[in-house]
Formats: sequence, structure tokens, C-alpha cells
Amino acid sequence: MDICCYVTWFGVFSLGGWVYECTFCAIKNRRWDNRGFLFGPVCPIYGFAGVAVLLLLTWLPRVLSVASTSMPWWEVFVFCSVGSAVLEYLTSYLLERFFHARWWDYSKIPLNLNGRICLPFALCFGLAGTLGYYYLAIPIASVSSGVPLVTWEVLALVIVGLMCADLGLTVSALTDLGKRIESAQSAFDAVMNVAVTDIASGRPPLGEDVSQSTKRIAAGMSGLQRRALRTVTNFTSERRNAAAQRLRRALGMAEREAHKAGERLERDAQEAGERVEHGLHEAEGRIEREAGERDDRSDRREHR
Repeated sequence: MDICCYVTWFGVFSLGGWVYECTFCAIKNRRWDNRGFLFGPVCPIYGFAGVAVLLLLTWLPRVLSVASTSMPWWEVFVFCSVGSAVLEYLTSYLLERFFHARWWDYSKIPLNLNGRICLPFALCFGLAGTLGYYYLAIPIASVSSGVPLVTWEVLALVIVGLMCADLGLTVSALTDLGKRIESAQSAFDAVMNVAVTDIASGRPPLGEDVSQSTKRIAAGMSGLQRRALRTVTNFTSERRNAAAQRLRRALGMAEREAHKAGERLERDAQEAGERVEHGLHEAEGRIEREAGERDDRSDRREHR
């Protein structure tokens, strides 16, 4: 297959991985969770894994001198399990290296390595890779050969353009998010210093300053930064983790207050509508009564 073909399937597998991640987490947590490092509906790690399986389809049979359909399932399973573990570990390490944060953590799962990978999930990914090898990669290889090259080139250009734009937005938002978390921590430290001074002087500390400063910083965060804050599992620094937790609580309080305000507005609008409707009914009733009274007076005058 041509390189443009691999790039296109990379985008397809990334989208499929995002659907799987969101569905799995929604079932597990019983709420919608927009997963992924990037802001768009893609998980690139699944794109790399899918392309790796496609490359495995052409490379491994040549090394072992067998047909792709004759590959023993256990060899494919071993390659997929080990490959997924290596890919996941490297991805976790690089994300933590550049952004000082983790998007997943297997520390509470048995047989994990530094919380980045674990044996149960490596075996699950190995099984998924084995199924993908026999039931997806082989049909994809046969179908791809019949598609014109210009089609793959156009699709690849679109996918690369979208991915680059998404990556730029993500890096920008994460960089600014780190600054806001540091600002929240600095504000917390400043308030605590004042509180300690007040306690030492015998004055009551101002407990509201911490929450007010955190709310102010949270209110200035963009939608992209708020999503990034929710998708990060934890930060490498305990100080950042503590500041991020305070920001999450502030965002949660703000969302609950906005939801309550929306409900109040909806109730007020409904009550106003009911009052208007009731007033219209009363006006119609008065008009009908007055019309009936006029008709009665007219009838009496005619009888006279």
C-alpha cells in the first residue's frame, strides 16, 4: 500500500479508537466522557496501532516466509501484545515528558509497570490486534488496492490538515492550562501565607479568599482548557495535582450553579407563560360575558 493509504487508515483507526474509548468509559462511569489527548474525535494511539497491524501483515509473513493468511494466531497475538505495550508505554512517557501530565494510570491494576502499562490490558489489546489482523487487515489490504491513488492522496491531505490543526489547538490549550494551574497554586500559597500571618496575630483568617481566587481563575478558562483539565488523570507534581483538583471543584460548582440558574429561568418562563395564558383566558371570558350581556340588552329592548 502507498503511504497515503496508510495515513488514511490511520485517521480511520484513530476515529474508531475514540468511539471505543468513549463508549467504554461511558458504560464504566455511567456518564459521557470525551476521551483522547486531542480535542477532535480521534485517539491517535489507536491509529498508530492499526497501521502497525497493517504493516505487520506485509512484514511478518516475509520474515517468516509464510502467507499472511497462514500466520499462526499465537505469533500474531504475541507481536500485538508486546507491540501495544511498547506503544502505550512510549506514548505515556512522551506525554508526561512534554506536558507533565498523565492521561491514564494503571497503578491500581495488578501487574502494571510504573502505572503506564499493565498485563491485563496488554493481553486485551493483543487479542484485539489478532482479531484485527485476520478480520480487518487482510480485507483492508485487498480493498485498498482497488481504490485510485488520487483518492488516497486527497483523503490523506485532509486527515493530515485536520490532525495538525487539532494538535496545534491542543498544545496551545495545554500550555496555557499549565500556566493557569500555576496561577491557582500561587494564589493558594499567597492566601495561605496571609492566613498563617492572621492566625499568628490572633486575627481570624479569611477562608473565602482561596475559593474566590480559584473561581476567578476557573471562570477565565476556555472550553478547550476545561476539557483538557478533565481528560488529564493526574499531573507529575503534587502541587499541580492539588491546584488542578481545586480548579475542577470550582468548575463543577460553576456548572452546577449555571444549571440551577437555567432551571430557575425555565421555571420563571413557564410561570410567566402560564400567567399570560391565564390572563388571555380571563380576557376571553370577559369579552364573551360582555358580548352576552349586550345581546341580552338588545333582546330586551326589542321585546319592549
